[in-house]
Amino acid sequence: MTNILQQGKIKAVRSSTKEARRALEESDETCWTLDLSSPSTSEYAEMHCTFDAGVPMHQLRTLLCTFGGGFSPIRVVATAVVDGQDVLLADVYPKDGNMPQSFPIEARGAQVASKVTLRLEGSTDGFGRVVVYHLAVLT
Repeated sequence: MTNILQQGKIKAVRSSTKEARRALEESDETCWTLDLSSPSTSEYAEMHCTFDAGVPMHQLRTLLCTFGGGFSPIRVVATAVVDGQDVLLADVYPKDGNMPQSFPIEARGAQVASKVTLRLEGSTDGFGRVVVYHLAVLT
């Protein structure tokens, strides 16, 4: 399986892009830390991944994520841009624990995604902190 997020151009919203790339390194030694200022789901951070050649939607299989226990987002929404329109890939509520979690992606059809966005909403931490050890969209 391949993590398509490692193949595209990454841009983070609400943090530095350099820090966001740490979540793609597949290392327990590095992480992406976020301060959302509040645990509310109205507070969020995003990671955008843009592809030069695009990715066929039918190849997208699994959203994989690992968060720091006590510092997990409340909700993760994955979307893809297909022909200029946002298409929902996954809308999940991860467990608050330091373990890998996988969620199926319901992508079908022959369309090609030009961009994938992961939106991390809220925090299980009372101060709005989120710790991301690993993010992947697997083919």
